[in-house]
Amino acid sequence: MPKIFTSDLEIPDLCPRKLLLPDEEKFLWLSVPTANGDVSPVELSWLLFTPEQTSRIDGTILHELLSNALRGIIDIDEIHDLISRRDFMGHRERTIARIALDPRRYATFNIYRTYKKDRSTSHTADGLEDYFASFAHDFGVVNRKTNS
Repeated sequence: MPKIFTSDLEIPDLCPRKLLLPDEEKFLWLSVPTANGDVSPVELSWLLFTPEQTSRIDGTILHELLSNALRGIIDIDEIHDLISRRDFMGHRERTIARIALDPRRYATFNIYRTYKKDRSTSHTADGLEDYFASFAHDFGVVNRKTNS
């Protein structure tokens, strides 16, 4: 995908504040920021909450679930707790949610490394390794040296 932003600071932060994970170790320990990361929370949120981008990253169900949480149909604290326990949706959705909802909005993360740390012990769907290994190149919207 063509990179349409030169920096994360150019991306509108579309993630409603009340969806952000609490800034506590128990929620953030599996996503570690890195100076040369390939995605940021604000970037993943933009992909997740921009309708024409949501389906490109196969995030429609995750988007709907988070929208239902905003409407009070699903408890936001329960979603946060499930993410922290690695028991929220599948590995793909959880990895995207883990970073998209991270309160460190402009930090960068290696999405593949986050996925690998988050996998837990259950079976991983085929193709997810490739999906996350090439995520920044295929879906990222920030022109970074790490994903050129």
